Amino acid sequence: MFYIYRKAAVDSTTTIYTRIKRPGRVSLFGCREGWLPWILKRKLEGTNASEPWQWHLTESEICRELEIDETQPSGNALVIDLKPGRGVELYEIVEAWGHSDCGWTPIMLRLRELKGKPSCSPTIDRFAVDNVACGPPVFSFYYVIGTIKNGDIFGKWTLPPPSSTNSVFLWPEAMTFFTEQANRVLASEFANT
Repeated sequence: MFYIYRKAAVDSTTTIYTRIKRPGRVSLFGCREGWLPWILKRKLEGTNASEPWQWHLTESEICRELEIDETQPSGNALVIDLKPGRGVELYEIVEAWGHSDCGWTPIMLRLRELKGKPSCSPTIDRFAVDNVACGPPVFSFYYVIGTIKNGDIFGKWTLPPPSSTNSVFLWPEAMTFFTEQANRVLASEFANT
């Protein structure tokens, strides 16, 4: 399950996340309703980018494009509940990378675990996050049927149907790109510890 939250810093160690209630469900993928292709489409405006094309959505780009309320600039987040219906385990999508080629786009997401304050029992609607206790970066991989052509998204940008071969296949160029990006994140993260 995916959600959009408004973030508000209480101090340097605590951030309050409040779920923004929207009609329907929040989708990450899909050319009509998916947030990632929508944000990417906005980034592509005025370019002539075509496959093979490697792209990156930063935290500030994601936050800016999620601005639903103009009075709360850059204070929104896309959040994944990894265990819907079986407890609360929430991760914020911090960055996204893709390698669009041959009609497909493998995607790597950088996630930040949202650990609640000990005195605060998290609910899905509003919770406090201990910024210091957040774990190391976590990476998640997907692939979608869709690509980049002539400065626009092309195809459905949906996940393939369920099958026994739904693992993410990464050709050398995509693997090298994702490895370089993950190593950059990890080096930066662990340089601060």
